[in-house]
Amino acid sequence: MTYFFFSKEYHQINASENLFFEFEGQTISYSVQNQIAKVPFRSSFFILENAKENILLAFIDSLKNRAKRIEWVLAPLIYPKAKENFILLKENFFKIKQIELSQYIDLTQDFEKNLHQTKRKNLRKLNASNLVTKQLSLDYYHECYQMIADARIRKNYPVTMQSQDLERLLVHFPDVFLLFGTFIEGILSACSVTVKLSDTVIYQFYWAHNPTFDDKNPLLYHNYTLACLAKKWGFTIFDYGVSTDNGIINRGLFRYKEQLGAKISKKYYLEREI
Repeated sequence: MTYFFFSKEYHQINASENLFFEFEGQTISYSVQNQIAKVPFRSSFFILENAKENILLAFIDSLKNRAKRIEWVLAPLIYPKAKENFILLKENFFKIKQIELSQYIDLTQDFEKNLHQTKRKNLRKLNASNLVTKQLSLDYYHECYQMIADARIRKNYPVTMQSQDLERLLVHFPDVFLLFGTFIEGILSACSVTVKLSDTVIYQFYWAHNPTFDDKNPLLYHNYTLACLAKKWGFTIFDYGVSTDNGIINRGLFRYKEQLGAKISKKYYLEREI
């Protein structure tokens, strides 16, 4: 199981400060700042593909003269090999620093059947209307980014990535970072940046809609269409991201994803003194 976020190409584009530890065919991306080793530095998570104790201990040993503490962010436990990594880290004296709740769609199940009853009725109406969801060219990028930024500002969420940084990823990795939009009568009403993380996991990195179309619920149709497409492509997990901040639930966001049929998976942040 190879995750795109672990590739050197991604880190070299996304974070020039990133370092790489290589041992027995395993590469660990990390950085050291103020004697804290961060795994990873600028990415959502890191998982050892070979969850072997000797690899982990060799990595820890390599840091002894450079860092006093390791901070490790794992993927949600629903991800392949995440549980193995969690057990390995705990057995080697990593302590839980923080727990966030991630929500995901199980693409092996029927998307429509798992919807909240109200959402299911809405989707049937939307399927009979004139909405269109499709992959977009970069010509739409700035319009989409502005829609995303405006939506986050309205809800007091931080805009975690600057426009030029996200655009750079879309340009360098056009087969991984995908731009999708939903149109109502030719007007862009919803959009997302969706990331192919592995052969089985796809990640809804950013999503937003134009509040002018609140009554049309374009994000419902948008996510339904993307789930159908992802399932067709062979993905089994559609990660909608975390719905907590420092362990505190964003109830509006959590409820919305829940009504889309999303399930919960814990995402662990661990640390260990060296």
